[in-house]
Amino acid sequence: MSILGKRGQPGSLTKGRRALQLFTNRHRVVRHFAGYLQAGQPRPRILFFHGDGGNGKTLLLEYLRTNFCKYLPPDRWEEIEKLTGRTFVAALRACEAGEALPAALLDFGMPPRGEERPLEAFSALRMLRRQLARHRFPFTVFDFASLSYLHRTVGLTPERLQSLFPPEESDFIHELAGIFLGGTGVVKAFLSLCDKHLKLSEKFTLYWKRRNVSPALVREIEEMDPEKELLSELPRLFAEDLNVAIRMSGPPSRIVLFFDTHEAFWGDRRDRSEALFFERDEWLRVLLSSLDLEEGIVVVVAGREPPRWPDAPEYPIPAEYLDLHLVGHLTDEDAEEFLERAGVQEALRPALVAHTSVAPGQVHPFYLGLAADVVRAAREQGEDLHPEDFPRRAGDIGKRLVNRLLRYVGREVEDAVYALSACRSFTREQHRVLGEALGFHATNAAFRTLVSFSFVWEIPGGEGERYRIHDLLRRLLRQGGDERLRRADEALMEYYRERAEQGDGPAAAEEVYHLSRLDGTQGVARWIYHFEKASKRSDLACCRALLDIRGDLVIESTTHRGLISLCEGEFFHLVGRDREAEEEYREAVEVYDTLLAKAPDDLSLLNDKAIALIGLGKGQQALSQYEAAENSYREAIAAYDAILSLAPDDLSALNNKGLALEHLGEVQQALSRYEEAEKSYREAIAACEATLTEAPDDLSLLNDKANALQSLGTLQEDLARYEAAEKSYRAAIAAYDTMLSLAPDDLPALNNKAIALESLGELQQTLSRYEAAEKSYRAAIAAYDTVLSLAPSNISVISNRANALESLGALQQALSRYEAAENSYR
Repeated sequence: MSILGKRGQPGSLTKGRRALQLFTNRHRVVRHFAGYLQAGQPRPRILFFHGDGGNGKTLLLEYLRTNFCKYLPPDRWEEIEKLTGRTFVAALRACEAGEALPAALLDFGMPPRGEERPLEAFSALRMLRRQLARHRFPFTVFDFASLSYLHRTVGLTPERLQSLFPPEESDFIHELAGIFLGGTGVVKAFLSLCDKHLKLSEKFTLYWKRRNVSPALVREIEEMDPEKELLSELPRLFAEDLNVAIRMSGPPSRIVLFFDTHEAFWGDRRDRSEALFFERDEWLRVLLSSLDLEEGIVVVVAGREPPRWPDAPEYPIPAEYLDLHLVGHLTDEDAEEFLERAGVQEALRPALVAHTSVAPGQVHPFYLGLAADVVRAAREQGEDLHPEDFPRRAGDIGKRLVNRLLRYVGREVEDAVYALSACRSFTREQHRVLGEALGFHATNAAFRTLVSFSFVWEIPGGEGERYRIHDLLRRLLRQGGDERLRRADEALMEYYRERAEQGDGPAAAEEVYHLSRLDGTQGVARWIYHFEKASKRSDLACCRALLDIRGDLVIESTTHRGLISLCEGEFFHLVGRDREAEEEYREAVEVYDTLLAKAPDDLSLLNDKAIALIGLGKGQQALSQYEAAENSYREAIAAYDAILSLAPDDLSALNNKGLALEHLGEVQQALSRYEEAEKSYREAIAACEATLTEAPDDLSLLNDKANALQSLGTLQEDLARYEAAEKSYRAAIAAYDTMLSLAPDDLPALNNKAIALESLGELQQTLSRYEAAEKSYRAAIAAYDTVLSLAPSNISVISNRANALESLGALQQALSRYEAAENSYR
């Protein structure tokens, strides 16, 4: 049973093959890991390795995955288990008897690119899914939910399907995608497709029975809000599919999941509140606590610090389910062994060990690997180094090692290393661009030479070759202030700016990153520009890419800090991450309070503070914190009043005050303070009408007035003041009609008009005015049809239209017009 079930809650020396050959020490770690795989009874605990950066955790996970993910026959394991130390590791590694086990590795520290974003639940789960594909585990429910999410957010395209789903199952995935593109009857079509496969595959039949898939489950998935509900359910759905897969497997029934760089969830922003801290890796906790470890799913995680999962307010993982192991530095003896294996002559070894020691008897593994690379590079250049070439005491170890390493790589490679250190990650394309800009040879042969060095790491798991210079080296080279990095940043900024202008959203983030290296203030301003632009066009991919580099910005301006918090708050509210939105808006309010203390009459600051307060109120309202939301809205109204006292003709402030009043009315209505709510709605309408006298054709103002009228009508209907409610609904419809006379294809106006007509029809039906109600319902359906003729895949409108047809059918049924009702229901 899963943890959640029990708790009752939903060619180089430091990387790749050469590094694995030289991997030293960790004998007890290997034995412990092997025990998880070979134990007769699976151990229901999560194995977590923690230790300082560069201590070899990443290499350890790759070492375990490459060499020890196998299940030995019991008699062979019994023989090897009796051995000790290096003898045990060597025998286990060499043993070819037994069965290779399915394994997948996810590195949270991998720079995001395209659809591969390991810190985000959807993308991370898809990456795991692709790695496990060759084992033919069925993930049918998870795949259905993933396609449903894609269809209702960014859309289904052949390119996206190819990049996200394993090629081994492309036929089934395209059949599944066709269900959503068909438009209607998704649940029925999905079940029919699965029924076809039940007849074709015995394995699929077994999966279907054990997964216990029902029409209710499929319908529930399809009805979930994609961003606010379905996204958070995907980890559980993935785990439940994998649980079925392990139960379907014959003995030894083990699946191994590796997760590296756990600390990447927080980056440099660990000063968040407790709630936000635990929200960052919540999806991972849901996944791990939903896996049935007792059936044989083995989970191995690596991070710099032990996890705080037992303290999490939601989906905690108790300490008894964690098996923590510290990965420390190498001993002098182990460092000597490493250097011997690496081919470093005996006379040089003590100097290298001393040079890379961070304390007596503690040798830093990564520094040691770099030192060995210095010897290797020098030897390839025909030079034999001597012990006196290394300082006897450790000074600035990293910088000295970098200088010595680059001394032997040759000018061409050195130029490439400096230039590519400006990149967060790179491919041959960036190598080519920088070669042209800085004048070094960017040939394929030069690229192969470059990526053979230990400080160039290949990023696994993606399509095509992608690399990055080790973060430590990048940081040291950047600190040196070399002119080559500045020129590289200039070239990359122009390269990514051109791509961003062509519609490549994530390229905008790379443009900002390189601009910020050249001019921090301009970089922040450009970040705000791109974020506001992307937010207006709902380009969530661009917004997420910009958020990825948020920690790389140097924000010196208090005003910029406030604007960034506003941008982040709006994004988090848009995707339903209300707690994070509340936190960002609150930070923005605090920034503007600080600025206004020095300039209390600054209209721009007052306006931005009011916007932040409205955002804060919306976040609090979404979390049912109604009293706090009311206070936020009242403060926003006060800020707009301050603006209007200084600038009485500021129509924007007057209109935004109306918005705040409308939100205030919603909160008061939720608190059953109906008279106050009605007053707020009427004041909001009055504010809109006042601005419309100066700008009668302003679509935004007309929309705000119509929305306030619709809210007022709903309140009046709830209070059984039907005549007044009807008047409000008709006034809202008239405002939408005015908008549509100015912009006939305004989709939000068409949709909102249809909603108002539907509300009017329900009211008329309540008053037994059936003919009028039917007329309103039909007008609403016609408006929805117009929207769908322009945007046929709009899920929200399709759902609204179905609701209107259902209401019309119920009315016709009540009037005994059964044939007409049947047509409406169909």
